[in-house]
Amino acid sequence: MSETISTYTELQERIALWDQGFREGHATPLGSANRTKHWYYSLSIDSFGPSKFIGYKDVDLDNYDSNDMNGGITEAAIKGIDEYQDLSEKYPKRKILLVDSLGASLGYGLLVDFAVEMKKGIQV
Repeated sequence: MSETISTYTELQERIALWDQGFREGHATPLGSANRTKHWYYSLSIDSFGPSKFIGYKDVDLDNYDSNDMNGGITEAAIKGIDEYQDLSEKYPKRKILLVDSLGASLGYGLLVDFAVEMKKGIQV
């Protein structure tokens, strides 16, 4: 399998790539929104990306197949990024939320609603 990400910049780039594909109507983000379990949200990009996509460096929208990827490996890579660790240490009483949307047929719609409510400061 492909090499995993190791920096915050790589994480942001991967989320941006997923978001671009979604906005351009690429079949991969559109077709996998309701099959994806673990999503990460980037406040600076204001978008989400699935851990199995954003966690690997060399996976692109054309060769992404979540069935062939190990989510445990990507979760560990994402959580191992220094900035992720810094946030956990800086805000020990806060949770870094991982949204599980696998059971939701609305996929992105529910994630967007969740993000809007969080930005407004509403407890979800």
